[in-house]
Amino acid sequence: MPQHQPRNESMTQQDLQAIFLRTPKPEDFKLTAQEKQALDDLLAWEKRSAKTHWILGQPVGK
Repeated sequence: MPQHQPRNESMTQQDLQAIFLRTPKPEDFKLTAQEKQALDDLLAWEKRSAKTHWILGQPVGK
């Protein structure tokens, strides 16, 4: 069997560090308006759901 030869040039240590050790920036953790709205909707649903009786996955009662 012929031995597989890599097609790309070998990567240097600096190349690998750039790929695997990328430090996230503070901007990476900021929520977009759409993400904020989705989170607000989820929390509002959680509050409404806590006041509802659930039977077999369906809301029952008030």
